[in-house]
Amino acid sequence: MARKNFTFVGVTAAATLMLSSTAGALSAGSLKDTVALIPDSESTSTVPQQEMDAASSRATLLADNQTDQWSSHLDLGEKAYKQRAFAVAEKELLEAQKLAEGFTQPDDRLAKTLNDLGLVYDCEQRFADAEAAYLRAIATREAALSKEAPTLVVLLDNLAILYREQKKYEPAQAQYQRALAIREKSDGADNIVTAKSINNLALVLREQKKFAEAEPLLRRALAIEEKALKPDDANIAVGLNNLAVDLREQNKPEEAQPLYERALAIRQKVFGPESAEAAASLNNLAAVYIDQGNFDAAEPLLEQGLKIQQTLQNNSEGIIVASNNLALLYRQEGKYDEAHQLYQNVLDLLQKDSSAKPERVAKAMENLAVLAREQGKYDQSEQLSQQAIAMREKAGQTDEPDFVSSIQNLEQTTRAQGKFNESNQLLDRAMNLQKKHFGDSSPEVATTINDEALLAAEQAQQEGADATTKQAQLDKATTLFKQALTIRESSLGSEDPLVAVTLNDLARVYRLDKQYPQAEAAYKRVLTIREHAFGPDDASVAATLRNYALTMSEAGNEQEADKLNARAAAIEAKSVSASGTQPQ
Repeated sequence: MARKNFTFVGVTAAATLMLSSTAGALSAGSLKDTVALIPDSESTSTVPQQEMDAASSRATLLADNQTDQWSSHLDLGEKAYKQRAFAVAEKELLEAQKLAEGFTQPDDRLAKTLNDLGLVYDCEQRFADAEAAYLRAIATREAALSKEAPTLVVLLDNLAILYREQKKYEPAQAQYQRALAIREKSDGADNIVTAKSINNLALVLREQKKFAEAEPLLRRALAIEEKALKPDDANIAVGLNNLAVDLREQNKPEEAQPLYERALAIRQKVFGPESAEAAASLNNLAAVYIDQGNFDAAEPLLEQGLKIQQTLQNNSEGIIVASNNLALLYRQEGKYDEAHQLYQNVLDLLQKDSSAKPERVAKAMENLAVLAREQGKYDQSEQLSQQAIAMREKAGQTDEPDFVSSIQNLEQTTRAQGKFNESNQLLDRAMNLQKKHFGDSSPEVATTINDEALLAAEQAQQEGADATTKQAQLDKATTLFKQALTIRESSLGSEDPLVAVTLNDLARVYRLDKQYPQAEAAYKRVLTIREHAFGPDDASVAATLRNYALTMSEAGNEQEADKLNARAAAIEAKSVSASGTQPQ
């Protein structure tokens, strides 16, 4: 098994875990793709039937008029929502709410209105208002119907999605768990609609990187779908895809591969071999080949996927995603000219699209900047990164978490040029933003601390540095790596691959500082983590063995170094034999 060293764009959408024949689309999509307005059939009037005497007849006419007005405002609000005219939608729905408040309470029409308002607030990113609307909608529906009413599931799902958008995964998980319990009681544990709730719960577990916990849920949902649907139903392809994604995240590409192959066969049969759905599956299958280091098998699949996207009309989004993914592979293969052409095509498409968001154009620039840096074209890379940062700043995105990636890209370029003062300033800026968004002890902060340590290590090796400066920088790097290690172990677990990354960097500093016993101990932990995570024959294991051998050689233990190098050589030879390419 090989370590995943890059991630495709749009391999699976957030919405793929919702039962839908269109799930698994090429673009990452909005969480709102999974949210629907409550159908009119779910609205239940609780206005009591009156006797038809003269007085009650007048009351009924008033009630009917109030109901008609409520329904009219609700319909107008829902139409405006679907047209993304959120200000109009809010105005109409607030009028509907006023009318619904006048019904004898509890009344489920108020719950429906509040839910729709929650959707509008969510789209406007008024998260507190949306949460309040959803919570009141849930309470109203519980009072009007029951705490186990099947129609509560829609409200619980919407609230869960709101929490997911804010990365509040634990409360989102609680809503999905409750929704699943309602589904199991009302529709049965093996009902196809229950599979949807199972998938939703698996999705939020996956977003928390609880892949092992998500796996049995995904297997259960897939089993339900396979029992309830025809073998070539498009929803089964979605279920296969979801499980395969989870297995990939657990570094089980051999288990994921046949699932992706089945999904591809279904989509080719249902939608056609030249469909967008088939192209998405080609993309996914290519990703699992790359996980295994088999670039030769992945490349034609990605090229075929891009050709399909190019034949579809009004499909610039599909072309952009497929181009980015193929460019990423070309970069890994060292085919820089081919990668540059694809990245440039993406930038051209986005710049011609007046509706393209600034952050997407900035990201396209950053892809070109990274490619230029990898080719040693530092001036070009720096210019592109600065343009991307300026674009994000102009769009008022300096407080967005994604803005940090722009800063980090520029920092790596300045560091490669030996502009250490500039690099330090950029890292400080990145650190402040990450602490603001994620907290002082988050994995994101640990990454920046790790980068600061790497910068100190590079300064220690700078040509012309005196002994005092060198030692001070090595000490600084050691301290910072230990800080990053503590955070990563605490937040991710002691066996997480990112822990191995920091340990590997720390071992290198120990070696530079001639602290060979400490370096050896660190490399042993790195080996243990990587062998467990990726398998004993992974390229990352071979790289660790080479580093470990160098330490042993410098420490004067040539016999141990020879053993480590021999084992590394065997892994590398096996990798070449299996894939036909040099290990990455």
